[in-house]
Order: sequence, then structure tokens, then C-alpha cells
Amino acid sequence: MPTVLKAFDRFFLEEESSVSLALFRFPVAAAVGAQFLPTLAEFRDNYSAWAFKTKNLQYFPAWLAQSVDASPEWLVGALAAAFVASWLAFLAGFLTQASAILLFVCANYFYCLNFTPHGMLSIDILLVTLFLMALTPYPGDHFSIDARLWRRPAKRPLFLLRLLQLQLAITYLHTGWCKLQPGNWWAANPYHYLMNNPPGGIVKDGFFLKAFLAPRPGLCKSIGLSVVAAELAAPVLLYVPALRWFGIGLGLFFQLMLGLSLHVPTTTFLFTFPFQLLLFIPPKEVARWLGR
Repeated sequence: MPTVLKAFDRFFLEEESSVSLALFRFPVAAAVGAQFLPTLAEFRDNYSAWAFKTKNLQYFPAWLAQSVDASPEWLVGALAAAFVASWLAFLAGFLTQASAILLFVCANYFYCLNFTPHGMLSIDILLVTLFLMALTPYPGDHFSIDARLWRRPAKRPLFLLRLLQLQLAITYLHTGWCKLQPGNWWAANPYHYLMNNPPGGIVKDGFFLKAFLAPRPGLCKSIGLSVVAAELAAPVLLYVPALRWFGIGLGLFFQLMLGLSLHVPTTTFLFTFPFQLLLFIPPKEVARWLGR
């Protein structure tokens, strides 16, 4: 038991440079901005009293959704201004933790106020990522106004970095597990069905391999099972040092092919996930590369 506790402490509490977290602040800010700022630009259509609104009651309790829906117009406008201000502050790294907390609150408020402009799988993942970034001031240690104004520690506990790594590894593991449930990727051949979708479906019409894969169900089946195997193996590939670079490269290739082939949410699958994969590179390596 003491050995396990020591390993746990070393995994979460060993101190390293926080430069990776500071760099990750930029894609997270870009993803949050790309998700919410366009909806605020069409404020009247999305959030005014007469806008068509839906609620995500699987994410928010009914009492909270009702309370937010009863917000006066002045409060909605004030929180829109607070969102923009906190987003700019978080991007610039000014009062980084406080701005991240305010940004998280405002983002959840508008998501709760109207689900319609945000109705996609990945926004929940993005909000969890933003929540983790708000837990500590570490993302403001470098490339920030905070670093200019106040002296920052040279090293930080790996706690936040590990949580972000675990979030991604568990996401891959869970999606792979879900694909093995009855009627899905193991028993059926959904990748083949995707390649035979009519124009305008989830597969991009310009995907260069669609015409090649559509008449080849056997190859599609192999690709689908390979995707499942890669997702289930992701935690091992990313955490075992000898396999880490292969795991990162495989993950980046996976995200690239998703972006090329399917209409997936850009804010998470293209802005956040690829850069979150790079968090598995040891911070001392990142710091050394930047030092060069």
C-alpha cells in the first residue's frame, strides 16, 4: 500500500514546468471563443426573450434551466459582456484563474439558456476541459500578462496536467467501449454505412476516399475495428513511455482523418483534442525545446 501511495503522489504531485498548460490555454480559449462568440454575435436570435430556445435537461437540472430561463434581459446582456471580457482575459492570461472561472460560469449560463445553437456532442467535453483549466492558476504561468506582472513558480505539481491527460484517455477508452456494445461496430459495419451515405450526410462530400471505400464492406469493417482497437488501446499507448510517441502520432492521424472525412464539431475535434494529445509530451521536453 505505501508503494501505491508513493506512486500516486509521484503521478499527481511531482513538480515540473507548467509551460505545457500555458500553451494549452490558447487552443482552449480558441475553442471556447469559436463555440460561443458567433452565437453572441446573433444575440437577439439566440438569447433574447423572443428567441426559440431548447434546454439540455440531461446536462442541467430542470430547476436550474427554469431559473436561467427566467433571467431578465439586463442580466443576459451583462453576462454576454462578462463572457467577452473574461474570454479576452483568459486568452491573454490576465488574472488567469479568475477569468477562467468567470468564463466557465458564463459559458454554462448561455449553454443552459439555449441549447439550440450549441446542440452537439462535444460541447460537454469542451466545458469539462474549461472547468479543469479553471482549477488552478498554472495556465497563466507563461506567455501571459500574469507572468509579466507577478513572479511565477518555476515548477508546479503535475496535478492539473494529469487530469487533462486522464480526461482525454478516458474519453478515447469510453468511446471505444461504446462501439463494442450490441448492434454497433463489432456486430455491424457502421463505417461502411457511413461511406454509403447520400450527399449532404455526416460524411463530407469531398472526402477523397469515399468513392473508394463505399463498395468495399470488408475493408470498411477492418477500418472500423481498427478504430475501436486504437481507442481501447489509447491509454496504454499514451502512458507507456516507449509507446507514447506512437500513441500521440496515431491520435493526431485519427483526428486528421476525422476532420477530413466527417462533419465533426470543429471546436473540440480540431481545436482541442490534437493539442490535448500533446500534453502527454513530458513538460521538461517542451521546456527544453522552447529553451532552444
